[in-house]
Parts: sequence; structure tokens; C-alpha cells
Amino acid sequence: MASIRKIKDRYHVQIRKPGFKRACSFSDLETATAWGKYKEDLFDNMKAFDAPEQKLILLNDAIDMKIDSMNDHSERTIQDVRSLKQTFSCFLDRDIYSITFNELYGCFLDLLVTDIQKGGDIKSGTGIIKKPEKITVIRKFRYLGTVYGFLKEKGINIENVALQVVKRIENA
Repeated sequence: MASIRKIKDRYHVQIRKPGFKRACSFSDLETATAWGKYKEDLFDNMKAFDAPEQKLILLNDAIDMKIDSMNDHSERTIQDVRSLKQTFSCFLDRDIYSITFNELYGCFLDLLVTDIQKGGDIKSGTGIIKKPEKITVIRKFRYLGTVYGFLKEKGINIENVALQVVKRIENA
């Protein structure tokens, strides 16, 4: 069950379950209670979801759930999955079912032509500005594919469009 504590003028909600931790704060108790219940139900009833409820899973939540399940992975691997939030930021607030192959394929092509900074410091302008290597972008999509795979392991019926993009690129 979610624990709710009032600290100053905010309600802090904390949920702890094996492999799952979430915390957030709200200005009113009603919203805090609703959020806690929603997040607990999302985790507890993952396998029992029917299709309309499954569509409530946002990409951001799916990435968080994958990260929480990665206790036996290296910190670098966990950081690579965390970095998906930056790489795929335009999709974070979308339900994972609504993200299409064509959108992800377009994202892949955009990432290939977007300058990145390697090394140095952004503020001081040091480092090298370059285009990412194709294999680096493919690796990001493979990590996104592990998020989709995690949902499948939890009983969610979803197509792994991230790995479909990887297969298309590798076969091109």
C-alpha cells in the first residue's frame, strides 16, 4: 500500500514493492491518494489488464518499471536504459500502444542526422560535435526494445516496434 506523509504543505506518496519503487509529491491529499492507488494497481494487476487499461501505460512508466527490475545489471546498462528518457523524450507522455513503427523509424532517421557532442563540456563548448554512429543509434533502439520485451514478460500483449525498426535498418 502507498504511504502518504504530509511534509510542510505537500503530501508525499511513496510506494515500495519488490522491484518497484515510486515517489511523488502533491499539493492535495485527494490527488496524492489517487496517484498512489493508480501506480499500485498498475504494478499489481499488470497481468490482469484488459486492452483498454493496458493502453494507460505511458512510455515513461514502462521505462521506469524496466529500470526498477534491473537489480542484477551493471550501472552502465541501467544508465543506458535511463538515457532512453532523453533520446525518446517526445514519446514519454504517450501510451506505449500509440507509438507506431513509422514514428520510431522517423525518429531513427532523425537521430542519425542530429549533431551530438562527444566529450568535453556543453557550457564551455569543448568536445567534438559530430553525427552519431549508426550502431550507436541501433543500440538505443535495442535498449528500447528491452522495455517492450519487459512488458511482454509481464503479460502485456504488445508488438515490439523498437526491434522491428532495428530489423528494418539491419536488413536495409
